[in-house]
Amino acid sequence: MRKYFLIGTITIAIAFVFGNLYALPQSPDGKAVYKRKCARCHGDNGEPQKKGVTDLRTSDLTDAEALNIITNGEEKMPAFKKKLTPDEIKAVATYAKKFRK
Repeated sequence: MRKYFLIGTITIAIAFVFGNLYALPQSPDGKAVYKRKCARCHGDNGEPQKKGVTDLRTSDLTDAEALNIITNGEEKMPAFKKKLTPDEIKAVATYAKKFRK
């Protein structure tokens, strides 16, 4: 009986440890956030889809400037501070840099 209790306890402990690994927060996918929130105006590859939208392929913004604009908005660009988490904002800013030529 004691043997089965020990085996059961170990099994539960292992399940708990490995179950929690899947519950750990994961980094946001910048590409997915971009497709969901940015591509409508900035295009799938950073090329503007609307008049007056910044061409991300030729952008010379610093990382800090890009984070500020995504967070707080600028001109036609809406603020995303209430729509995206800080980690999502960082992820999408990092992803958008890939469009630069």
